[in-house]
Amino acid sequence: MNKKIPNFFIDSDFIKKMQMFNATILLIVGPSGVGKSTVAKELSKNNKISIIPNYTTRKKRESDLKEHFIHLKNVEFINLYLEKYFFFIRTKGNISYGYSKNDILNAIEDNKLITFMFRHNGAEYFISNYIECKVVILEACPKMILRHSEDKENNCCIDDVKLIIEKNRAIRVNKKENCILVKNNFNDFDSINDIVKEIKMFLGVYK
Repeated sequence: MNKKIPNFFIDSDFIKKMQMFNATILLIVGPSGVGKSTVAKELSKNNKISIIPNYTTRKKRESDLKEHFIHLKNVEFINLYLEKYFFFIRTKGNISYGYSKNDILNAIEDNKLITFMFRHNGAEYFISNYIECKVVILEACPKMILRHSEDKENNCCIDDVKLIIEKNRAIRVNKKENCILVKNNFNDFDSINDIVKEIKMFLGVYK
């Protein structure tokens, strides 16, 4: 673990700025392999939605979109953190993830819905600090999630995925009307379209 980077960090002063601008926040939450990036890619085609890029020190994956992931060396990430570049940070082991203040401000300036992609722990921490967000929880059959996951660092098994799913469902209970659960059947592209339509209905964004 890199001791220069905290396990979790959120800039409370920047939260106040976001609230001052009445920024609308959406979290797409789910385990690796559930389809967060695919859904985000389709949502980003709507000019009212901005997917905030995720800065990370993990290895690049085949499914990573350059619009959604910015890959950094550890020293680059640390320098940006020390320069107070990030609004949010999540670190596990030697891998860090962060969201930039500048990207968020650009989305606010363009009057777009600000969208983050999270796994459970990051989402839980974010929600505990920024209550006024909307949440979409993506679910799928655990076997299918593992089949599609490119996360080789954590060596997840079926039981790990089942536990994550249960924890995510607890978020839904707590968020109530500000959260929906959507299932990915991995059938074909039509199923992704159906997921995106459901999310747009939830957000009130139809175009």
